[in-house]
Amino acid sequence: QSYIIYSLSRKDNTNRLSIKKAAEILGISYQRARMMAGVWKHVFEPFVERGEEIPELPPRFFEEVYRKANKFGVDPTEAVKYAWEQRIENPTYGYRQLAKDIEAGLPAPEQKELIPSCTRCRYLKSAPEGTKVILQYAGEELAEGDGGGIFYCEVFGLLRREIPDPVEKAKNCVRYEPRYQPKEVGAS
Repeated sequence: QSYIIYSLSRKDNTNRLSIKKAAEILGISYQRARMMAGVWKHVFEPFVERGEEIPELPPRFFEEVYRKANKFGVDPTEAVKYAWEQRIENPTYGYRQLAKDIEAGLPAPEQKELIPSCTRCRYLKSAPEGTKVILQYAGEELAEGDGGGIFYCEVFGLLRREIPDPVEKAKNCVRYEPRYQPKEVGAS
């Protein structure tokens, strides 16, 4: 919907009227349509332009990034990536905490305490939509379904839920590589 509203507003230079028309067509308020067009332009479009995949987060996260990021001098794409990583580490991390973190300027990656953990490893990936997951027991296929959005280790093929202790596993993993590399003090 965000893209539809944004596209309509770009085709017609009278932004306000086309957003209003889109809102009527979609059966939503003008304010909601305006918010959605802004989310597309300022949050989603930079990902698309760079050819990056947009992290899967609930819609309220993207709305908070749109509302707060530019106001507090935070790059919207960095805020989205930060929120995604926080959700990986702590599934209860919510959009209200994200808003507070944006207001605080988001902790710089090099300032974060980097305890090795599978949740911080660059090889922990989210499966794309349409990925087939097969449940097997003793080599026999029991069921299959859509695995889109499920986190897994790209190196070992383990689902995140199959890793009993992500910190211990990362400490002993020869392939562990943090997403962020801390900067050395004094390096420019």
